[in-house]
Amino acid sequence: MLIRDKTMLSEVEKKFVARDSHLDFIIYNRMDKSPFLAVEVDGYEYHANNPEQLKKDRIKDGILKKYKIPLVRFSTIQSQEEKRLREKLTNIRHRGYC
Repeated sequence: MLIRDKTMLSEVEKKFVARDSHLDFIIYNRMDKSPFLAVEVDGYEYHANNPEQLKKDRIKDGILKKYKIPLVRFSTIQSQEEKRLREKLTNIRHRGYC
């Protein structure tokens, strides 16, 4: 479980975490095993036409922000994902998160 200390969460966020919420990918710091970067891949059809999923995405984004876990979202219809991921990893490393 990624979020162990739930004291910073609202009741809505606690319920969200308690359910089967997940991240598509998580990259961990190899030294201390702390989360380094969360990665979400958003399917266009599923996310663009689904207000409920967009609401869940906002909740997830807020939780990650509270716990200072950087997040990058990719759409399945975009390009240059590898470049964006490399830039995000470089920015995080330069800010001293790892």
